[in-house]
Amino acid sequence: MEVQNVLILGESSRRALIGALRILADDPRVRLHFGVTGLNFSKRALLSSYPEVGVFHLDFRSPELFVGSLLDLVSNIGPYIILPSDEYWLRIILANRQVLEERGIRMRCPEEAIYARVSDKGSFASLCQEQGLEVPHECDFPKSYSFPFVVKARRLEKSAGILEYPFLVENQKAFSLLQKKNIDISKHFCQQLIVGPSYYYCAFYDKGKLLFNFSQINLCQQPGGKSVIKARPASLPDGICNKIDSIFADLEWDGVIMFELKQDLSSGRYYAIECNPRLWGPSMLCIDNGLDIFSPLCFLPPKNLGNPDKIAGYLWTSGYIEGFFTGLKMKSRFQSFDEPPSLPRVRYKSVWWRKDTMVYAMAETLTVILKGLRSVFAGKP
Repeated sequence: MEVQNVLILGESSRRALIGALRILADDPRVRLHFGVTGLNFSKRALLSSYPEVGVFHLDFRSPELFVGSLLDLVSNIGPYIILPSDEYWLRIILANRQVLEERGIRMRCPEEAIYARVSDKGSFASLCQEQGLEVPHECDFPKSYSFPFVVKARRLEKSAGILEYPFLVENQKAFSLLQKKNIDISKHFCQQLIVGPSYYYCAFYDKGKLLFNFSQINLCQQPGGKSVIKARPASLPDGICNKIDSIFADLEWDGVIMFELKQDLSSGRYYAIECNPRLWGPSMLCIDNGLDIFSPLCFLPPKNLGNPDKIAGYLWTSGYIEGFFTGLKMKSRFQSFDEPPSLPRVRYKSVWWRKDTMVYAMAETLTVILKGLRSVFAGKP
């Protein structure tokens, strides 16, 4: 049996990657490696239960140095597969795909132009409208705050004056913070804010053919529409799912996607928000409900995880603490919604407070509290 070398970009979201450790670390088909800038206490805590995972230095100081360090790694571990995680560095990999593949470095992801069409917020909105999916109404940049809206960069660019993430403007305080950012308006657009719960349609495609999918409702998000901290399995209308599948069939998509929709509380209609064509934060929810999304990213058949005795929900407890401090800064509240009464009961499982990551859970909680306190005191006169 040929063993696959698999590289995790350790500077990416830990919540997006913990599933890879739990699924792949003890898989005889895989030899797992962690690529990081260095090993601090937090990373050591994360890997403390996984001594078999190799740790290697990658240079994230520039795209050129990063690609060079990926190529150098081949001499240490041989050809390998990269899991698609961090958005910015993933695009650097795609832009250099030919030279990387010549050295035996692969990643299950579509070509750069197709990836960007789905990932960039401006082209994504157009793509959805072409397929008949509704998107939030686009509006002109308000000169003063009069209604809630969202500002998005049309394309992902790491440069001054361009937002790295969508910015929710829910009140005058958030509007003032937006003005201080001095963004380049010509490279952004505004959409009206949809008030209602967020849904994720998570799917895996093999050259456009749907292999499996999973849907969830996000019951609580951090203030400002940031990370999901509570979620559970839920269904979406077949018509919506079919339209999404049609988009990725036309694109001959290869790999994972997380397609976000919002359901308007007043009308019940669903609006396409964005798509993360890579691993996403609450990916453990798929695994806890018996779906292996990681093995296929290694060009391997998915593991049979069995049928869980009970439906599992997702909980990120440190996210509540982090969200509390974010809310203080932005004068904003958690986006919280009740579970639909038609759904069966679930047992919620913390992403971190488990046997293999107990040390990391304590380290993250302490880090979040200290960072939050620093931000509060720094903001005082």
